Amino acid sequence: MKNILVLIDFEDPTEHVAAYAMNLADAFRSHCWLLHVASPDPEFVGYEPGPQYIRDHRAGELKKEHIALENLKAQFLEKDIPCEILLIQGYPAKVIQAEVEKRGIDLLVMGHHRRIKLREWIVGSVGKEVLRDSTVPLLIIPVESAS
Repeated sequence: MKNILVLIDFEDPTEHVAAYAMNLADAFRSHCWLLHVASPDPEFVGYEPGPQYIRDHRAGELKKEHIALENLKAQFLEKDIPCEILLIQGYPAKVIQAEVEKRGIDLLVMGHHRRIKLREWIVGSVGKEVLRDSTVPLLIIPVESAS
């Protein structure tokens, strides 16, 4: 197991999921990628890029997410585990599968929220899509969700 892709969504206890991935990477001397798939920029009607305050707000969100990923990466590097971060905007299941193929990933690690069924029915589940479409083994870490 040379390459591990750790899916980070910042909704679950990210540290908990990252700790599992660190232990695996340490045991197997694996290279890790921390992937956060950010929502795409809002689409606006017309040809203009949208109001400046929305672009500024979105840029601030992406900067915070990048800093959080850098902080997680530092924890891996402290344990001498090779690690890189990926912050990609797009549709999660498609981005994840593309990165699996692009980077020769051997294992996906992700958290799974214990949500009520109604919410899952309304908003869907990225985890279910990843599980259904994955071409590599998937380690699912159950996490408590605040929602």
